[in-house]
Amino acid sequence: PSGTLLATCSQDKLVKIWNVQSYTLIASLKGHSGGVRSVSFVDNNTVISGSGDKRLKLWNITTGAKQTSDKQQGQQRPPNQWIDSVTVSVRERIFHTNGRDLVAIDSKESRSIKSNHKQDIYSLHASNNGAYVVSGSRDGVLVLWDESAMNAFDKTSVKHGDIVCCRFSPNSKTVAACAGAVVVLWDIRDNNRLTLTHELKCPSTVGKVAWSSDSQVVITCALNGAVSFWKASSGALIKSYRIPALPAPQKSLYRTLATCCAVSKDGKLLAASIRSRELFLYRMPDLSTENEESDTLEVVKELRGHWDEIEDCCFALEDSVVLTCARDKMVMCWATAPESDSRSVFACNAATSSIASAESEEKGLLVVCNAGEEVVHIRPFEWVSLDEKGVVTQPLQKGL
Repeated sequence: PSGTLLATCSQDKLVKIWNVQSYTLIASLKGHSGGVRSVSFVDNNTVISGSGDKRLKLWNITTGAKQTSDKQQGQQRPPNQWIDSVTVSVRERIFHTNGRDLVAIDSKESRSIKSNHKQDIYSLHASNNGAYVVSGSRDGVLVLWDESAMNAFDKTSVKHGDIVCCRFSPNSKTVAACAGAVVVLWDIRDNNRLTLTHELKCPSTVGKVAWSSDSQVVITCALNGAVSFWKASSGALIKSYRIPALPAPQKSLYRTLATCCAVSKDGKLLAASIRSRELFLYRMPDLSTENEESDTLEVVKELRGHWDEIEDCCFALEDSVVLTCARDKMVMCWATAPESDSRSVFACNAATSSIASAESEEKGLLVVCNAGEEVVHIRPFEWVSLDEKGVVTQPLQKGL
């Protein structure tokens, strides 16, 4: 923080402190049993480091003394399983997966929650009313949780395969989950029970599901490039479109489903990418008439900048920007206004491994979940300034 010290870390398991004015090594901190992936200053005399040994350590730069995050010291050990998904509740609580279990983080504590899942959890989502969290896993099981106490309200399963994505409707009354080439809808009844209502049969394996802003339409993105719109009340197909997509993999494994789909809060824009490095912003089509085969979606903007497949996207800042994360370890922020530049207004290398999913809060905090053992917080909006038309008004910058 003083600007005179530099902390570095590497695969040699060491954290080193340097004087940037004299270019001399001040301290070499030993203690990790695995390569050190990240280090950050807490204050002028303390740094914190994270390692492949699944430990966080606080270091006193002067004495070299360390404090390890383990149960004996009253701190919770960091996740030791694969992290696949993260969600942020309206109460500003963060939930992320830890293999087949969950981790809940708020301002007071971080705690692990045992689940009823037999296999890894692939998807999490928090409802807009602050009442529920839903989890879907590799064993085809969907669990509805009480967001406050994190007790399981109900549990159900599907016979179509892994649940790779589950999403609440904006009104928090229905859950949609995709498994294989089927999207299943459940209503949440007054007794906090899941009631199966419809099964939507898609032309190919579905990688992501989203909702219209009025909760009336379910949107599916299939690996063959089909973006389909379904009536939630009846399960009927309204319209289906084709967008650019790379050929689908031979095996529909979860970590090959690089697919993202999001609808702006005002319901006017659809952001979608299917096994592609480009994100397309489409104008939401007229869904007043049912027609299985339709013309192509109207492209508002084509956003290029990632050099590997995009994994997730979300709108933020009252729909003025859309955020993307990809397998290239990058997070990018793009202005959505048609007249704004198609280049990203913010970009940063946010991870040590490919980024699996992301979610944005109203305050602009982007929570990124890496395909590995990390959850990273990024505040990109501190570097972005937009005018009333959504056009960038300050130079492009990069940073965490």
